[in-house]
Amino acid sequence: MNKVTDGAAELGARSPDAGDEVGAVGRLTATNVRDALHAVTQGRVFDLDPGRFRGMPLWPGHPAYELVTFRTPAGLRADEDEEYRPNERNVHGAAFITELVIASQHTGAHVDALAHWTRGETDEWYGGNSAQTELSDFGPKRADISKVPPIITRGVLLDVAGSRGVDRLSAGEAVTVDDLKRTLDRQGCELHQGDAVLLRTGLMSVWPDRERVSETDGAGLNLAAARWLVEEGGAVLLASDTSLLEQGPSDDPSVPCPVHLYLLIDRGVLIGEFFYLEELAEDRTYEFTLIVLPLKLRGGTASMVRPIAIV
Repeated sequence: MNKVTDGAAELGARSPDAGDEVGAVGRLTATNVRDALHAVTQGRVFDLDPGRFRGMPLWPGHPAYELVTFRTPAGLRADEDEEYRPNERNVHGAAFITELVIASQHTGAHVDALAHWTRGETDEWYGGNSAQTELSDFGPKRADISKVPPIITRGVLLDVAGSRGVDRLSAGEAVTVDDLKRTLDRQGCELHQGDAVLLRTGLMSVWPDRERVSETDGAGLNLAAARWLVEEGGAVLLASDTSLLEQGPSDDPSVPCPVHLYLLIDRGVLIGEFFYLEELAEDRTYEFTLIVLPLKLRGGTASMVRPIAIV
């Protein structure tokens, strides 16, 4: 079967326009959104967020996730916050609990901003922006995550682990163009322009066991496969169930994370990581409407998200 529809590469394959801060998802049209929403027939929702909690697995370049209680009923009384002490003005003893979250936005299911990775002596990122001129003490000023719009488009799951007949891929294992084509054939799917492509390695089948997660993390797309999905398939977002999306370490010892450099800097294609894909794969739901809503965090290099797939 034809794995890529005619014209599928139109959205994903363009180089950045001058002044562009959004990238490929900014070229999604009202037709893309309408078609994705009209494809919903059952009203079933798949939650693609594995959650966040203290001690959860993370890529080692990010700080640990911490959530601590900030104010408590007992603390309010001990600190003698008069308004919340039980008295004639608070006869029910009303109080509250609040918390403080200390974490990278690259925690759990998240989407990388186009400003996440840089390259060269001037540390340039997407759109020709440079850390020398566009990076403040409070984050990148251009192409940060606040510029990414709500994403509503057709999603395609590529269950590479399933197509290979294994529970999980092995750490450092490359997902190739042949893997992608074989998986599309096995699933009876084809790619359309403007798709979000979700790659399953099987990592989430052992989540959140750190040791077992490490046995799979690092399996992912090699550069040729990423190019094929964007330049032939027209993908505007590539995501996976791993911490890196791509093969790690790189099969080119002179270039760390070539897929990140290619997608984020050269093509403006967003990257999603740590998406929970087990229920989609178990249900053999390979095509769906995907909704991803990044937070408008000014200066952010990513946003935690709660992606959902709807059929």
